Order: sequence, then structure tokens, then C-alpha cells
Amino acid sequence: MKISILLTVLVLILFLGAQAGPAKCIRKRYCGAKMLNILEKYCDPSEKCSIPSEEDLHDICAKGVTMEQLTSYCCEESQ
Repeated sequence: MKISILLTVLVLILFLGAQAGPAKCIRKRYCGAKMLNILEKYCDPSEKCSIPSEEDLHDICAKGVTMEQLTSYCCEESQ
């Protein structure tokens, strides 16, 4: 009886560990896409902006970023 409980716990640990990797990747991708949407919404399209690519945003997002840091990617208005 104890062996079956131990095996069940072991299988659950392995299963949950295997799920953590892909879930983190999905969250990172979702966050990068969400950041891109925010930038497109808040950056003035008439400004000559160099919005980071979605792939770069995924990396930025993985490090953590505040809204203030995010809007700093909007360029200053052209004079």
C-alpha cells in the first residue's frame, strides 16, 4: 500500500514538473504579445517609433517591466 502511494506521488511530481516548463513559455509569449498591444495603443502612430519586435518584448517581459518602463519605448515626437 505504501509503495503505491509513493509511486502516485512520484508520478504527480514528474507530471507537474513537466507542465511547468511549457506553461512558463506560454505565459512569456502571452506577456510579450500583450506588451506589443499596449505599445501600439499608447504610442502615437505619427511619431517615428522603433517599437521592439514581439520577440524582444518576450525577453523584456521575462525580466519584468513596469508600465512606465514600457511606455518609455514610445519615441519622442519628431520636431
